Amino acid sequence: MITFTENYLKENNEFGDLEDLSFIKYAFENLKEPPNLKKDEDINCHEICKAFSKALGFKMETGHFLKGWEHSWLITQYGNIIDVYPWGTCGGPILVHRKMRSPEIYQIKNIFDSINEEHVDFLAKQIEDFI
Repeated sequence: MITFTENYLKENNEFGDLEDLSFIKYAFENLKEPPNLKKDEDINCHEICKAFSKALGFKMETGHFLKGWEHSWLITQYGNIIDVYPWGTCGGPILVHRKMRSPEIYQIKNIFDSINEEHVDFLAKQIEDFI
């Protein structure tokens, strides 16, 4: 089954976003955790998005998801969102159509919560190696 968004992107010749999403999914599924990650520590969405932004040149936005949670996401060449590490889901990355860029869902605010640059560099290097 083809989703509305996938069909829309194909009809409007925005294939690049689907190709980018496919690559980001592949890279995300194959990333290894940094060796210096502590047992009680997790990689957060800010670090993952910054790594993809650094490696692939995507614009990264930070803010809040659904008015409550700090979050980061990528913006595609057509203005769609690639949510690399979506809140409250099992699975991802996902592509969110630009018409869903409501301030009620993805609220842009320049925040960065606990970014470990060593983690970002480690992840970005892996992503670059997948290219």
